[in-house]
This record gives sequence, structure tokens and C-alpha cells, in this order.
Amino acid sequence: MTNSKFHIISFLLSLLLLIACSPVIDGESELINDGENAWLTVSVNLPSYAPSASRADISNKDNDDLYEGTISEQKVSSARIVLYDSQNMVLYALDITSVDVLGGQFASPFVLKARSFKKEDLEVLVLLNPTEKVKAVTNKGNTKSQFEVVATESVNNLVSSEGIFMCNASGYTKTTDANWKRTQQEAEAPGAPVSVRVERSVAKIFVSPKAETAIPAENGTATMRMFGLDIINKKIYWMRRPGQCIVSVGTITTPASLGTENPTTPAYYQYAIDPNMGTFNSSDHSQFWYYNEEGMFSTSTGGSMMTRGYT
Repeated sequence: MTNSKFHIISFLLSLLLLIACSPVIDGESELINDGENAWLTVSVNLPSYAPSASRADISNKDNDDLYEGTISEQKVSSARIVLYDSQNMVLYALDITSVDVLGGQFASPFVLKARSFKKEDLEVLVLLNPTEKVKAVTNKGNTKSQFEVVATESVNNLVSSEGIFMCNASGYTKTTDANWKRTQQEAEAPGAPVSVRVERSVAKIFVSPKAETAIPAENGTATMRMFGLDIINKKIYWMRRPGQCIVSVGTITTPASLGTENPTTPAYYQYAIDPNMGTFNSSDHSQFWYYNEEGMFSTSTGGSMMTRGYT
């Protein structure tokens, strides 16, 4: 009897020891509870063909006709990462330079060095080359409603030598349990960061043919002398507001079907809500301004142009 008790006790002790020493299976992470300190970071994708597929290709590309943007249009000098809590209030406003980026440069896609926070449900807003006006409404304690109001900003502030202002392309990005890690190294590993796709705050317009180009015409020829845009966009949402997108094109007898935009929706099927629409009067159309890479002009002779407002 004593021997049996000894074997039973030995078996139970061995079982307890086995349970206590069982390792976490590779590839599985222990769930981090809300309120615990954990590591978090963000990966930012600039407008490009891949991985966001936010640009369609074009034929006869020249004269800086690059939808993903020229080097100057992809330039990032500074950034602000804004984290909103469940009450829609800015909990953290982190001003970022290249020193805070893995690899030390803003090359798309770039990953920020992870930081430690108390875990909770957060929504991420990325501001690249932010203006002073947008910074003023995204400080700690500000609310989403302050950021989401219609703003007025000059093209020269949105497009400066420091880079073009960019922001989330499809709304705020929520954190998930998979983004929170026990160590900085785990948080910075591929697949772990919160992935945010951004879009430029100005539209780039391509005009073809270029200036002084002869155009075939019936019984003669025509020549492109100059072109311009009547820029009536005076207001902007800091962050692009997706509207309904085209899911399938229509025909001469059937309308196109509409739906909700997602990261794989082709750019030419995407539409956004414009705060300028529906507020025009005659004076809005009385002034013409033209912008290209060299500044504001009353006329233009070719190349690309930019206007306020998201494409």
C-alpha cells in the first residue's frame, strides 16, 4: 500500500513538472492582455504599384508621367503617427524623423522602430510631411471630430520642398492582437507592424498631347499650345474619405454596380467624397490658378499639374 502511494505521488509530481515546463509552440505567442505593456509599430506604404496596387499603369510614360510619383513626389521629410483611443481621442502624437525608422530612411515601405505602450484598442493615423494646421488638430487630447472637419490649406503648404502632405488612403487603421508583441524585435518582424497605406493630398493631372505637339485634324492640323486647370478646390479633408467604388462596369443598358472600396480596388474604380462639391457660386469660377513643379502660373505649356484634393 505504501509503495502504491509512493508511485501515485511520484506520477502526480512528474505530471505537474511536465505541465509547468511545457514550452509555447513555435509560431504561437502568449496573448497579451489589455493594460499590459507591449511593443507596437507601424509599416507605411507610399503610393505605388505594389504592394498597395494603388496605381494603374499608363502607356507612353514620359515627362515625369509616373503615377506612383517622381522622386520629389515620394519624398518624406517628417511624419506624425497619431494613436486614437476607444473614445476617439488622441492618446499619443509621435513626431517622427528618419532616425526613428528602421534602416534610417523613409524608403517605401518603411517600418518605424517599435515603442512600448499599454495595450488597448487603438486606431492609427499616419501624417507624412504634415503642415502646421494638421498638427494643430492632432495633438494629444484632440478628438477625431477636430481632425475630420473641412479644412482650408494652400497648395504651396501641401506641396513644399519638404515633400507632399500624405495621409491614410482608406480611413483609420485599427490595431489587432497580432500587432502587439512582448519584445521590440518581435514587433518589428515582418507581418507584425500595423500596415498603413497613404495617399497624396493633391491630384496629379496628365495632359496629352504635350505643348507644341501637332494633332491630326480633318483638312489640316491642330497644335496644342497650352493648357490649364480652373482650380476651384478651396477646401480639403485632411484624410481621404472613400465614397462608393465601381465593382463592375455598366453597359449602354445597365448601370454599373457599386460597392465598398478595399485595398485591392483598382484606382480607376475608386471615388472619394469632395468637400468642394455642392457649394459653388459664380465667384468660385472667376479666378484661374495654375500649378506645376516650378510654382503658380496664369498659363501652362505642358507637363503635369497638381490641384488641391485627393484623387
